[in-house]
Amino acid sequence: GNVVGTVSSSLEQTMTNRVFVVGARGTITLTHMFEEDAPVIVEVEGEAADEVQFDGPYRFITLYERFSDTILNGSPQEFGRDDSVANTAAITAMLESAKTGEPVDISSMF
Repeated sequence: GNVVGTVSSSLEQTMTNRVFVVGARGTITLTHMFEEDAPVIVEVEGEAADEVQFDGPYRFITLYERFSDTILNGSPQEFGRDDSVANTAAITAMLESAKTGEPVDISSMF
C-alpha cells in the first residue's frame, strides 16, 4: 500500500528496549517494550504528548502457559503454521529490501 517502514536493531548498542513509530502526523513511543506497565507516549502534530498506560498480563508468562496448554492438553495454538510462514516471508522480504533498497512484495512467497 505504498507504506515504507524501517526496522533498526543492534546487539552492540546500549540496550534501551524502546520502540518508536513515526508517522506523517506524529509519533508513538513504547518506553520499554518488555514491561507491560511501561507508559506509551503519543504525540500528534506538535500537541502536548499524552502518556497512556495499559494493564495486561505479563506476556512471557502468558506465552509459556499457552504453549504448555497446547502440549499438555491439545488446546489449539493461537498462532499456527500459516502465521509462522507469514512471519518468515516478512523477514525474508525485509532482508531482500535491505539488500536492494526496494520494496519487496511478499505475496509471491506463499
